[in-house]
Amino acid sequence: MAQAKRGATSSIPRRDQQGQPLRDDTLKYKLNSWTLGLAAGQLEGAPIRFATELARVLDDGDNMRVLPIVTRGIFDNIYDLLYLRGIDAAIVYGDVLEHFRTNARIGSLEQRVNYIMPLFPSEVHVFVRPEINKLEDLAGKRVNFNTKGTAAAYTGPIMFERLGIKVDAQFVPHPAALAEMLKDDKYAAVVFVSSKPLDAFVKPKWPEGFKFLPVPRPRSARDVRLSCAHPGRRQDPDHCGPVGPRGVQLARGERSRQAHCPIH
Repeated sequence: MAQAKRGATSSIPRRDQQGQPLRDDTLKYKLNSWTLGLAAGQLEGAPIRFATELARVLDDGDNMRVLPIVTRGIFDNIYDLLYLRGIDAAIVYGDVLEHFRTNARIGSLEQRVNYIMPLFPSEVHVFVRPEINKLEDLAGKRVNFNTKGTAAAYTGPIMFERLGIKVDAQFVPHPAALAEMLKDDKYAAVVFVSSKPLDAFVKPKWPEGFKFLPVPRPRSARDVRLSCAHPGRRQDPDHCGPVGPRGVQLARGERSRQAHCPIH
């Protein structure tokens, strides 16, 4: 685990006529000195749950406090880390990080963020209606990848492109798409890129025939992986998808700006 140095803060407490710090300013300075804003993701995703657990474990009173933040999603977390005030750390998947490494609009990413530590494995889950029995059956059908900015919205379409399956990609909130799947065939599948358990399948009982499909890993998909990926990738027997994008935790110099991304 690596961590960037915290830069000096300019919010020095004001003082009264006797030279003593004002009470409110002292408290504000104390609370903010070791409070880190952690950009996580959407409520239905695994990153916000892990961020909450990190906040619980790392809580050390005035010495350390982590604030998990609900964001637009994993993809936008890089923008939040680099440009949004109050974000000191962010959870970012490996393939998303690789995208930004080659993005001309964000130059010298390696100099602006630093790796911190692995967090959790992320997996691909393709949940389909009863009439769908293999990935090829999804050709031409509506497949939902959650809202723009989420991990599924970025990784999912790339996966189908590498597999040579042209789907009608949709980007609506997963809860809405799952509700439609129960009623009719408007959506043939939803794609999650997350770790288990997935909230949508923990409590609800789905009718017979709804299932997860196995996802092969074709030779052409290898270039999606991040260069720092571990060479061994295990298969998930429960949800049948290959273990998904790897991640790294990053840190930025000023005020300990850190991004965090899961690795298998």
